[in-house]
Amino acid sequence: MADHDSKAEQKVMTKKKKRKHRSGEERESQQGPPKAYRIDPSEREIEERKAESEVERETRVKLDHGHPWGNLQLILSLQDKDIDIQKELPCRKVELAFDYVKLKASEEEDDSGQVLETVNISRVIVFLNNWVLSLLISSEKTIRVEGNKFEPSTIWYCFDCRCWEIFKFCLEESLKMHISLSFSKDLLRVIHCIAKDALYQLNHVSQHFETSVCSGDRFELHSIVLDCISLVFTSHGGVSNENLDLWISTIGTLLELIHKILSDKLVGGKVGMFVLRLSCIMLEPFARFLRVHPARKNGFRDFIDKLLEPLLNLLDVINIYVSGKCPEWTRNLLNLVEVVLSQGCSTQLTLMGF
Repeated sequence: MADHDSKAEQKVMTKKKKRKHRSGEERESQQGPPKAYRIDPSEREIEERKAESEVERETRVKLDHGHPWGNLQLILSLQDKDIDIQKELPCRKVELAFDYVKLKASEEEDDSGQVLETVNISRVIVFLNNWVLSLLISSEKTIRVEGNKFEPSTIWYCFDCRCWEIFKFCLEESLKMHISLSFSKDLLRVIHCIAKDALYQLNHVSQHFETSVCSGDRFELHSIVLDCISLVFTSHGGVSNENLDLWISTIGTLLELIHKILSDKLVGGKVGMFVLRLSCIMLEPFARFLRVHPARKNGFRDFIDKLLEPLLNLLDVINIYVSGKCPEWTRNLLNLVEVVLSQGCSTQLTLMGF
């Protein structure tokens, strides 16, 4: 009897264990796979959205230039803050604008390629001009803040030929269409930066600079820069809100450049021509600025302290080259130096300031 009862109890316990095991399996099947093997749907959505945003961003920066919305699309793409010009898509906006400029140049050669645009080309030119100027100016500011380190491995937009090509396009097309453009006084800082870079190259790699500047991107850059600066000051009225401090710093560096090419006997080479042309282009509006805005007391002292001696030295040295190499440019330079000295030192107001 006792054996029978113990067997009955064992059967009951076995049934309970089986029921508990089955209920555990049912709960696991209802709960799904263990947490370690689950995929969080929110993470998947984030990854998918990120991939979609990358595709959309790439699509946005590919303009359909043959479409009537091409001009508007260009403006919106350049304004798009998601296209980070420094980080995610470096130079992409510059490439976009440069491609647009090249396309417009090809359309001028083939009138059949032109289409009716919803946004007028004049608005695009004004926008592009302001946009590329802000790029050049911000690049110069970064270089200045970082101590004028002209690292070859770093992309500086003020040394990017494409930026200057875009600027040149705006300058030339605005003349054809009689569009008024404005230029910040900070453009003088950009010109000063270009001159300082040339001086840096002459001082540090002078034995190789003549060869390097005559070929490749650097020679192309200098040629385009000269064209742009000439257009700004001869055809567009120069920069706005200019001041004597910016002019003195820019002209001071140019005078150092001139003395350097004269002492290194580089006048007849392409680097010498670049320096002579740039100096003549800049000295003429500087003389005009001095005539229209006679220096006050402090400004006159700066002129005397920083420019008088190098101008007088140049006046003495340049006479030797007037009848030698590049006689036309050296003669122009001599005349402009005389005018600058006259305007800077001979007016009644500056004499009173002195």
